[in-house]
Amino acid sequence: MAKEQERKSWEQMNNAEKKESFDKYAKFKLFEAHKTTKADWQKDMSKKEVDNTIPYNALTGRTYSRETSMLLRAEMAIKGYNKAQFVTMEQGNAMGGVLKLKHDEQTGEILKTKNGKDARVDGVKMLYIANYEMRPKIDKDGKEVTAVVKDKDGNIKIDENTKKPLTYVVKEKIPIEPRLETRTLYHVSQFDGLDESKVKDRDLTAVHNYRETAKSQAYEVKVDYGKTLGISGNLEKQLNNLTLAQIKGVDYFNPAKRLDMSKEENKTISKEEDKAKGKKSTKKKTKEKDNSLDQGR
Repeated sequence: MAKEQERKSWEQMNNAEKKESFDKYAKFKLFEAHKTTKADWQKDMSKKEVDNTIPYNALTGRTYSRETSMLLRAEMAIKGYNKAQFVTMEQGNAMGGVLKLKHDEQTGEILKTKNGKDARVDGVKMLYIANYEMRPKIDKDGKEVTAVVKDKDGNIKIDENTKKPLTYVVKEKIPIEPRLETRTLYHVSQFDGLDESKVKDRDLTAVHNYRETAKSQAYEVKVDYGKTLGISGNLEKQLNNLTLAQIKGVDYFNPAKRLDMSKEENKTISKEEDKAKGKKSTKKKTKEKDNSLDQGR
């Protein structure tokens, strides 16, 4: 019996393997949302409604686009979120929040990780290309460079226990060979104690600027979830159309809904044609009967 191939960890995968792994994750998430029948792509939306539902980063106000936006819309449908506000764990912490613990749905007990630690709630993965890493800055003697922590007024913060200034390791950007990585986004409601006053409004400036620039482009913007994720059927058409509506700033019409309407119209036409044929057939039979009587048959 052939030995079962060992499953690679994310760190062991090359970019092609990472892309394949992420695509499977994305497809599962989108199909899961589609089953709820509550996903944004399953209803018609005006241009304003499309803009007002674009998922965005609650700390910066910047919107998410294309595939990431669709995955976050999917998460909203699956978990019933009514606000499209997401942040990373680090950003949530910076806003005073702590990621909630994950509980067993039946027993209510706190679940554990493989390492035996308390598990935290799940977020949504997004794929991006990393071309640099933040690494500790090293001085000429090979030691890590540190700096003192200051408050918003510029005063040095003191450690209450040691009575010495608080310090942190200074990091710098180090260029690396481009590689695919994932970042996890969480809904703001998944944090305890998050300061809502730090939540920013959705900033559509970049979106509007892109739309204006796109008007003078010689090529047409294309979106194809069939090629990128291997999704087909109604879901593919819906994702393609909603993504384009979001990019271009136009109304969104659910193509599957319009297809159903066309089928109903065709059924109605067929029924009317059948009725008409039935009437003609009856008239023909009546005429034949009358002719038979006239001929004395």
